[in-house]
Formats: sequence, C-alpha cells, structure tokens
Amino acid sequence: MLLFAKQEEGAARLSDVRNNFEESLCCLNFASKLWGLFKALIAGALSEMANLTSIEKFDVLNKIEQTVIDFFTQVMQMDSFTLRQEALE
Repeated sequence: MLLFAKQEEGAARLSDVRNNFEESLCCLNFASKLWGLFKALIAGALSEMANLTSIEKFDVLNKIEQTVIDFFTQVMQMDSFTLRQEALE
C-alpha cells in the first residue's frame, strides 16, 4: 500500500508516505473522538427537549450521525491536494 501511494504521490521516500498516512490517521482518530463528544452533547440536548417524542429524538440523532459518516467517507476518499484546497475555502 505504501509503495502504491509512493508511486501515486510521487514521493521520494517511503518514510514520507508513511508519515503522511500516520498524520492522516491521527487526524481521523481525533475527528472520530471529537464527533463522539459532539454526539453526546447533541444527545443530551435532545433528551432535554420535552416536546419531542423518543422516536423523533432517535431519528434526529440518526440523521446527524449519517450526515457525519457521509462527510468522513467523502473526506477519506479525497487526495491530499483536494483536502488542502477544501481547507482553504
């Protein structure tokens, strides 16, 4: 996998590719943990909304969850150049 990425990115050394992968995985891990915190906060806020039924609260939380999963899936499929461009916008 590293060799393929090296060829695709034109990196001079495998260690550069490995370091890029490691950095990406660290960011993804942090984002995942951050999402867990946000999810808990959203769930807490929804539980305090007395006018929503349990099913409505569940549906709202599931829709938010699916939107975040779709976002992470899209981000993971982008190359590093595209990610940098997205960050600048």
